[in-house]
Amino acid sequence: MAYQSLYRRYRPGSFADVVGQGPVIRTLTNAITEDRLHHAYLFTGPRGTGKTSIARILAKAVNCTEGPTPAPCGVCESCTTITSGTSLDVIELDMASHGGVDDARDLRERAQFAPTTGRRKVYILDEVHMASTAAFNALLKLIEEPPGHVMFAMATTDPQKVLPTILSRVQRLDLRRVDAEDVAAHVVRIVTAEGSTIEEVAVDAVVRAGDGSVRDTLSILEQVLAFAGGGVTAEHVAQVLGTTPSATITDVVDRLVTGDLAGLLATVARLVDEGHDLRRFTLDLVSRLRDLLVLQAAPEHPELVDATREQRDRLVEQAGRLPREQVLSALETLSGTVVEQRLGTPRLPLELALARLTLPRSTVAGRRAGGRACTPRRPTRAHRAPTPAPAPAPRPRRRGDRVHHDGA
Repeated sequence: MAYQSLYRRYRPGSFADVVGQGPVIRTLTNAITEDRLHHAYLFTGPRGTGKTSIARILAKAVNCTEGPTPAPCGVCESCTTITSGTSLDVIELDMASHGGVDDARDLRERAQFAPTTGRRKVYILDEVHMASTAAFNALLKLIEEPPGHVMFAMATTDPQKVLPTILSRVQRLDLRRVDAEDVAAHVVRIVTAEGSTIEEVAVDAVVRAGDGSVRDTLSILEQVLAFAGGGVTAEHVAQVLGTTPSATITDVVDRLVTGDLAGLLATVARLVDEGHDLRRFTLDLVSRLRDLLVLQAAPEHPELVDATREQRDRLVEQAGRLPREQVLSALETLSGTVVEQRLGTPRLPLELALARLTLPRSTVAGRRAGGRACTPRRPTRAHRAPTPAPAPAPRPRRRGDRVHHDGA
């Protein structure tokens, strides 16, 4: 049997398997239980959050031999054919390639035929925002009042491009970026099922690289597992993704707190010797400082930082040792360094930035104050002395002018 990627092999087969979309799953399961299913749903959200998977599960819940049920059996003919993509009653269309008006008219004609074996014929329209305006208009009446045996499950990453007339005829369910802790638990389950192990720090690095997308996270995990060949460590993840190990970033921030410039320069030299991209390192450091600033500004909302609970606890401890003014100064300095690194050699701008950030604050303040005292202030327009007006030139004497004589 041909090898299947992780995100296909571990695609959720039931509502209980969906990661991090509790409100949407609750809405659908209650609608099925109470027989309040709408005839058209629109699933929106970022990529890799489960839109198409939920649409397939909904089709199985409707057509399962034990259904309609919020927990399809997964073993009957209807469930197995839907899972394998061979069901005649569940039609998946990618609207990026089937979004023309002729495709819409063909769909409208085929929708009139009754389902072959299931209860309802389900049309899953992926990337529905790619359909043309003419196609939307051709489907408008069908989506508004479809035959009783037809259901629509549409998915899009860009709902703003869907016509308002379509939006008003569907139930919209918004999927969100999956929380880091939910993705981390999912990663650990899959690694265990694959017969391997992974370090906690490596889990955090993989989850951060996935940025809330389960599919992207599993693609990265698959690449890391292939590279590691066994137990996955943080160093494996860093080598695959080109990112800086979290322990190195933590050490750099600690040295910024103590003003250890020699140690910082040694770290930069080591990163260069190991082949790390200093531009990537600077961005990773900026990202860490941003997390510390958020935790300092909103300590009651730690969920604003996308990290696992253990990593977040370490960040909170580090944020308590670094003054907010120093964090702001470091963010401003390093943000400018990122721009400078794009224009030339990345090492020198980074070392200069670290040197400025490790200067004692009193020295920096004194230099700023001294610079203002020694710099002569240019007078403003309001304080400049008025320029005297030029004396009028004497008028040439003309014939007939009277001559005045002093005396007589």
